[in-house]
Amino acid sequence: MPTTYPRSQITRVPRVQRIVQIGESRWPGRSPGDILVNLAEERAEQIAQGDGPTDPLAGLVVWSTGGRRVTSQMVEDALDED
Repeated sequence: MPTTYPRSQITRVPRVQRIVQIGESRWPGRSPGDILVNLAEERAEQIAQGDGPTDPLAGLVVWSTGGRRVTSQMVEDALDED
């Protein structure tokens, strides 16, 4: 359909396909484009409101050692050690 708005094209690589499949359970019958826009819009709103971790490593370090959870501060301290 012709439009005056700029377009974006996203190839449905496995990562994108997984995101679309997750969104389909929430918005059944919607097009993949609608699903991606809906999910992006929700996440953008969360970011705009300041919701979410301020630590870029939060949630990435998930393994445990010796009964203690490894935190981003522990990783940072270990990297700073000479």
